[in-house]
Amino acid sequence: MKRMKWIWLLAVIMLVSGGLLSAPQMMYACSCVANGTVMDESARSDAVFEGTVVSMKSSGISLFQSSADAVKTTFHVNEVWKGLVTSDIAVISARSGESCGFEFKSGQRYLVYARETGKSLEVSLCSRTTPYSDAGEDIAALGKGSIPPAPTSGMNNQESSSYMITLMLLLLLIGAVSFLYARKRKRLKSRTSQRSS
Repeated sequence: MKRMKWIWLLAVIMLVSGGLLSAPQMMYACSCVANGTVMDESARSDAVFEGTVVSMKSSGISLFQSSADAVKTTFHVNEVWKGLVTSDIAVISARSGESCGFEFKSGQRYLVYARETGKSLEVSLCSRTTPYSDAGEDIAALGKGSIPPAPTSGMNNQESSSYMITLMLLLLLIGAVSFLYARKRKRLKSRTSQRSS
């Protein structure tokens, strides 16, 4: 009987030890399929550009930050290969690589492959985005890009039309006041001329 207990105890110890030794390595939530060629990734992206990080802003509250919190990274763009990219543009990415976010560093240059999600461009760890110093193969395959358009000076279309409507209403008001004033003066003149005659 004692011998049977020892056999069971030894079997349990071996199973537990075997389970601990063969435990899986630490896994991250993000896992990417291997990147395709430069041209494949360019075709899948809505914007491809090279730029320097000028600012980074997190959307999370500092006490309760998560690796999935969005970080808005603004670039000063030097060269564009694809997309409607201006000289200064922002992209969104998760804070950490654990949530498939690309961890940009302020002041560094990157070759960025971004996808459009609603109103913003998004970059992930699974895109082909890379520091510019490591992007030689990509730059050679992409060829010469174009210089981004300078930011438009003045107002955008919506501000311009709003300004024009306000100006027209002001002119109509001035015209109406002038008309009423002239009419009142004319009546006053005609009354005065009637009294004098």
